[in-house]
Amino acid sequence: MKPVVRVELLPSTEQAQALKATLHVCNEAADHTSQVTQATEARDKYALQEAVYHELKGRFGSSAQPTVRVLDKGADAYTTRQANLKARNPDIPEPGRTERLSG
Repeated sequence: MKPVVRVELLPSTEQAQALKATLHVCNEAADHTSQVTQATEARDKYALQEAVYHELKGRFGSSAQPTVRVLDKGADAYTTRQANLKARNPDIPEPGRTERLSG
């Protein structure tokens, strides 16, 4: 069994604002990635990376790691959704009914 440690982050005001701004940029980049995924045949993370990596970096000004993570999450979300639709899983949300981080 792995030990689990709960850690509470106590960022300064400036750090909290920077984290919030980063989350907003990542959400906008994820929205754009989703639109590209739906409009093109780019479905896996490598195809998505080829299609939009440089655009995300230039348009949203994010560094490499958050950009790649957004692309990975977008590809994973598409794959999971397609598998749920194929399995006729009734617990998947309807399109347009997803929850977003608020803040």
